[in-house]
Amino acid sequence: DELRRRALAGEEFGKLAREYSEDIGSAAEGGELGWTNPGQMVPEFEDAMANTAEGEVSQPVRTQFGWHILEVEGRREADMTNEAVQAKAMNYLHERKYQEELDAWLRQIRDEAFVDIK
Repeated sequence: DELRRRALAGEEFGKLAREYSEDIGSAAEGGELGWTNPGQMVPEFEDAMANTAEGEVSQPVRTQFGWHILEVEGRREADMTNEAVQAKAMNYLHERKYQEELDAWLRQIRDEAFVDIK
């Protein structure tokens, strides 16, 4: 509650996170977790995010990972329909296959190249 009070009083949330967070990864980033999608976090954490207004600081919330205080900086709309998710997955697979083929072609060119150094 003390850290929440300090954040509500105007103390920089990132500074508090760097100083007091026990999560080494997010502490180094000032508590910044980036954008998240539904299902990425544990339910208690997601409930706290959903019930905290944009620009506000949450009540302390306990999860299996410990205690958390959230500052919700913004929300964004994301198309999470099956069609959109499938399109993203297909795009990812296409890019991955393209990179694999490019790497194989470059290996083949290198293997076939003849260099004579005198």
